Amino acid sequence: MNDSPLALLGGRPVVTAPGPHFVWPPIENTDRRAVAAQLETAVSIPDRSGIVADLEDALASYLGVRHVVTTCTGTAALHSMYAAAGIGPGDEVIVPALTFHATATPLFHLGAHPVLADVDDRGRLDLEDAARRLTARTKAVVVVHLWGLPEDMDALTAFADEHELLLLEDGSHAHGATWNHQRTGSFGAASAFSLNGPKPLSAGEGGFVATDDTELYYRVLLHGQYNKRCRREIPAHHPLARFATTGMGLKLRIHPVWRTTSAGAGRWQAGCARPWTASPASASPTCRQQHSRRGTRCRCATSRPNSAACRSNGSSTPSEPKAPPRPTFPGPPARCTPTRCSAPQASCCPATLAAAVCPPTASRWRTTCTPRR
Repeated sequence: MNDSPLALLGGRPVVTAPGPHFVWPPIENTDRRAVAAQLETAVSIPDRSGIVADLEDALASYLGVRHVVTTCTGTAALHSMYAAAGIGPGDEVIVPALTFHATATPLFHLGAHPVLADVDDRGRLDLEDAARRLTARTKAVVVVHLWGLPEDMDALTAFADEHELLLLEDGSHAHGATWNHQRTGSFGAASAFSLNGPKPLSAGEGGFVATDDTELYYRVLLHGQYNKRCRREIPAHHPLARFATTGMGLKLRIHPVWRTTSAGAGRWQAGCARPWTASPASASPTCRQQHSRRGTRCRCATSRPNSAACRSNGSSTPSEPKAPPRPTFPGPPARCTPTRCSAPQASCCPATLAAAVCPPTASRWRTTCTPRR
């Protein structure tokens, strides 16, 4: 006779309702309509347009980074991140021993060696153990925000700086998590996220790379987004432009139907409703302002009104938008055409910021103002 009170071991179940008791991601009629509409719009998007640009812009806005590239899986995102970071044959990368294997396995495809370091009793990377495993070949350390619990990014940033290592993030479980009010995925040189079925932000399958480094962004594109996207986004005068047609030979694009599912999954994080300041309906020129840890950014827009704070060079206090009845994913930051770039940007960006100009070859381009260094 089993005297255990646990239902697992033969005890009486407390929950008697038939399963399943929880289903993720929730599929609603809005998702079905969005997928059906996308099937009629495009089943393949080889460049940065349509739902691709919408989702990437929304993710970049939410994380507070300059660039996001979507991929077919989170593993592919890790692979592209490592390749773009310049990790290659013979390099060693510190990886926490407690993680999903895909944090480490893409390194083998690049000829690099993952070096497993222990974790502490909270599951965080043990920096003392990691320090003992450093060699002259160590190039990077990977931070894993396992189960959505953010690592101690202050300690890890200091560790990477002290040992002159690249700091990379695996945020596959940690969409929306923060460390000291800063989003995970925005600390390192680059970060990789998964959009796999059970993840907080689910697209069925998918992933993305986020970075503030434009050079690294170009190399991410070359790794898995070859031809049209590379030719349109890597400037013709750039040394990497000659490789745009073939890239590194891999196609790691996510299917636009999965992007549609992910773009509509606003229920994942209530904080998504507040990346932009409130705007008066009649303001012009059309430009918006975003606040992040890197300062204020203004963006050209063709469909959203300009914020009062932006037009007054950031001197006004932005007002809070009213909370929606349910969490919603942020609308994509607007894109502009080359003819709309310079003047609106110059007129809306604070005086301490430099206006970005659209490349002459771009027809749809997300422009930002970045702090002068």
